[in-house]
Parts: sequence; structure tokens; C-alpha cells
Amino acid sequence: MKKHQLLLSLVITGFTVSAQAQNDPFAGPGSNKKKNPSSENITSPSEDHYPKIISVCYETFSLPLSDAAAFQREGLTDEVLYQRLVDGLKKGNTKQESFTVIRSRSGEKSSNQSVVEKIYPIEWIAPQIPNSIGIAIVDPSTGETAESSVDEKGLANLASAPGKSLASGISTTTTACAFDTRYSGLTIDVEAILGANSNIIDIRLSPNEALFTGRDQWGQEEGLLEMPEFESRQINTHTTAIAGKPNLLGTFNRPQHSKIDTDSASKVWFSFVTPTIVTIRP
Repeated sequence: MKKHQLLLSLVITGFTVSAQAQNDPFAGPGSNKKKNPSSENITSPSEDHYPKIISVCYETFSLPLSDAAAFQREGLTDEVLYQRLVDGLKKGNTKQESFTVIRSRSGEKSSNQSVVEKIYPIEWIAPQIPNSIGIAIVDPSTGETAESSVDEKGLANLASAPGKSLASGISTTTTACAFDTRYSGLTIDVEAILGANSNIIDIRLSPNEALFTGRDQWGQEEGLLEMPEFESRQINTHTTAIAGKPNLLGTFNRPQHSKIDTDSASKVWFSFVTPTIVTIRP
């Protein structure tokens, strides 16, 4: 009986040791162990190991209103529409209005400005006339100042005093007392985020173009006021684009009575963004 128990114990012990040898990563050479996954596939770094930045190209094109409507009715994709506009540059049917490239790291905000600062008043002090005016009367015969006594002689001397219309020369003019600043030109704010598959990019883009067109006037004489006039176009959008492919943001128009472009009512501007991924290599 003891022999049978001893043999059974040896068999069970042998099975346990064999099982441990297969699962133990530190077992000996004859244990038929599995390889450590962390030690497999040790190769040189791939492209994913290099840092990347996102390059965002913003472009606008203008073309006749009838051509823009025809493209829309065709149902063109963004890539085909972009190529049509590029082809139109050679034919003279399309005009490129702007071209801007901004680069930044994923998830960081960046901006690009090409502007002129315009400072203009926003508050004024109204013109004023002094509450009291002193008048000195000079005797033409003697050249001396006459006494300011109110009698018949003094009243007679006032007849030769200057008229009240000349009092406007001593009144103050409208005076600006507070100012503000506005940029005239193109300002672009961008935030691009690289997707998980390194091919799709989420973009927040806000191009703003404000152009100085002149000054408007109100009032007259000492009360005359001047204020600057601007024409402004802006797109504020979030979009998802594929790296290397143009993406249509939208269209915009100048005011129908634009002072910059008198033919603006018959034109349409197409706004495109093309993101690309740039790998930084040592």
C-alpha cells in the first residue's frame, strides 16, 4: 500500500513541475517556456516615433456668381471643386484672393495676422462757448482802452464793438476723449487636432477679413464728427478633414454696395482649407 502511495505522489509531483516549467518565464533551458512578449519585435523606430506637426493651408478664390451656382448644381466633391477652381486660374475665370499657411502642434492654438491698426474715437466732448466774454473797447483817437462804465457814452462805444458772429472763433470744437482700435486686414485663428489614425484632422478655423473703406461724417462746423467705415467677412467653423485633401469651409460675399469692389454683387468667394501632416526627423 505504501509503495502505491509513493508512486502516485511522484506522478503528481512530476506533473506539477512540468506545468510550472511551461508557465514560468524564468524556467531553465529544458522547460519549454514561452518567450517574453516585451522582448519580441525589437526593431528600429518607425515613423510613429517621430514628432509631428500640422500644416494648415487656407485659400480663397473668387469667381462669377453664375459659375459658382453651376458648380453647386453639379454636386461636385470638395476635391473636384478645388481642382476646377485651380484650372480656372489659368483660364482667367477664377481669381485667387488669399493664400496663408499656418503650422502648429496638435491641439495648440495659433494665429496669423496681416493687418494695419486703425485707431478711432468712440466718445467725444461737445463744443462749448465760454459762459462770459470780456470786451475791451479801444478809443481810436487815443489808442487807450475806454472805461467799462455803462452810460450813454459807453453804450455808444459798444456800437463799434465786433459782432456776435465773431464769438464762434473762441468756442471749442468737438474733442475725442476715448478711443478704440480695429485691425484692417486678414486675421486667422486655427486649432488643429490630429486624430487617432494620424490621417483625420479636426480643425477649428476662424478667418476674419476687415477692410477700411473710408470715413463717415456727422454734424457740422464745430460739431463735426468722423468715424471709420469697414467691410468685414468672417467664417467661424469646426470641421473634420483628411490630411492632404482640400476641404470646403464655405462661401461668402462682399456687401452689395461695396466701396472696394463695385462688381461684388456678381461674385462669390470660396474658402478652402488643406491640412497636411509634417514629420519632424532628426
